Amino acid sequence: MRRLQVYVATASNPIEEAERHMQSVRALGHEITFDWTVPVRQAGTGSPDDPAVRSSAALTDLRGVERSEVFWLIQPENTSTGAWVELGHALAFKKVRAMLGVRRPIVVVSGPSRRCIFADQAEGLADYRFESHAEALSFIDSLSRE
Repeated sequence: MRRLQVYVATASNPIEEAERHMQSVRALGHEITFDWTVPVRQAGTGSPDDPAVRSSAALTDLRGVERSEVFWLIQPENTSTGAWVELGHALAFKKVRAMLGVRRPIVVVSGPSRRCIFADQAEGLADYRFESHAEALSFIDSLSRE
């Protein structure tokens, strides 16, 4: 079994849900490329007022997306700008890397919501789509056995 590099994108509120999903990934032996819940907890918000903290957080998030082998969007049920920006970055990064012959990151989306057309499974969009987060997690873990 291979250890995967996974980035988990979702809403920062409720943060406990994001932490729970990241812990599930870790429990399977995989690495989170950037645990953005830590600085969000430190700042007390996903959108701090300090410009230096904001830009640092944004750039670190995007680097986490770029380092991932698997980008997992847990579709937020509430408002979240960051998760959708991260999805856009993952899709663009995947397209650029595909031109170089690298199939990475694999974009996995889970959740019953159909709020965003870019989260659908189609050429150039998500690679895999699951109605439940548990199905997505199981699929991600199966990739480590390929």
